[in-house]
Amino acid sequence: MALSDLLAPPIAYHRVFRTITDNTVAAIMLSQALYWQRIVDMGKGGKKGWWFKSAVEWKEELGLNRSEQETARKVLTASGLLEMERRGVPARIWYRLDLDILEKKLEEYQQNAGVPQTRNSRKQVCRNSAGQFAGVRQTISKTTSKITSKNTTTRAQKPKTRDGGSKNGDGRTKNVVERI
Repeated sequence: MALSDLLAPPIAYHRVFRTITDNTVAAIMLSQALYWQRIVDMGKGGKKGWWFKSAVEWKEELGLNRSEQETARKVLTASGLLEMERRGVPARIWYRLDLDILEKKLEEYQQNAGVPQTRNSRKQVCRNSAGQFAGVRQTISKTTSKITSKNTTTRAQKPKTRDGGSKNGDGRTKNVVERI
């Protein structure tokens, strides 16, 4: 398999969905569900706005394991964004987004968060004061150990060798490693 085969088109998610669901996995699933809902609404599948997706298909598309899928579904159904029904034999889970609730939540987010209409007009504003930690300075302590190597001889200095060491009486250089 070629490396380019592994790098299939990425699955993007809408960052605002993270804020309105308060769950990243739910935001990813909601983004993908919105993609499928748009396909259904264009008449390319499903019945009356419903579409089905197996756990294996969610895993292949988003990389979500069973537990992550269950958590995302619980978050999305509890908020009213996602409807689910078991249908057929063998049973399949059919999904439908409540686009009215999604639109309402997006409008609430925009009003409550004061989100500007364009990306270019965003300014970073500090809305929280420093509070009780305003005057506290942070200190960092550091402990290190250093290893050095010195060429030494015993007693009197002997003539230097070509490598800068000193020869003692038997022709060997004595190295001493000190730990500081």
